[in-house]
Amino acid sequence: MNLSHERFLAVLASLKGTDAVTPEQRNVPRVGLRASVMIAPCPDARLLDGRCVDPAGKDVDPGPAFSVRVQDLSSGGIALQHFNALAKGSLFVLDLPTGSEDGRAASIRILARVLHCRTTAEHRYLLGTQFVRLWTSPASSLDALHAAAA
Repeated sequence: MNLSHERFLAVLASLKGTDAVTPEQRNVPRVGLRASVMIAPCPDARLLDGRCVDPAGKDVDPGPAFSVRVQDLSSGGIALQHFNALAKGSLFVLDLPTGSEDGRAASIRILARVLHCRTTAEHRYLLGTQFVRLWTSPASSLDALHAAAA
C-alpha cells in the first residue's frame, strides 16, 4: 500500500521533518525525519484476506500503544527507532498525524509489517517497515491516548 500524494504531504507537514532526502537506491524515495509517532503492536497476529487476525481467526485489537522515533518516511513505509525489537513479519498499527481538523489533532492509522529489525546500539533497534493497508477497525490503546491528550 502507498499513501496518496496528498496524505503523504499532510503527514510530512505535520511531523515537521528535516529537508534532507536520503539518497538511496529504492523504488520510493524516503524523507529523513526526526519525530515521534505512536504504534500499537498486534502480537501473534497474521493477515488473512486483508484482515489482521489472531491464531483463532478473530479480528485483532492492537495491544498497548507506545511512542517510537521516526527515522525516515516514504509513501510505502517508515523506518522507526525504538528500545525494543519487533520480530520480522510482525504487524502493528501506526498512528500518523495529518494536521488538525476543527481544532483537534487528526491522524490516519495504517497497518504495517516489520521487514527487518536491526540493532543500532545497545538496546536500540531500527525497524524497517512496509505499509500494508489503512486501519479502519478500532484500536482502543491508540484511542485512549488520543482521548487523554484532548
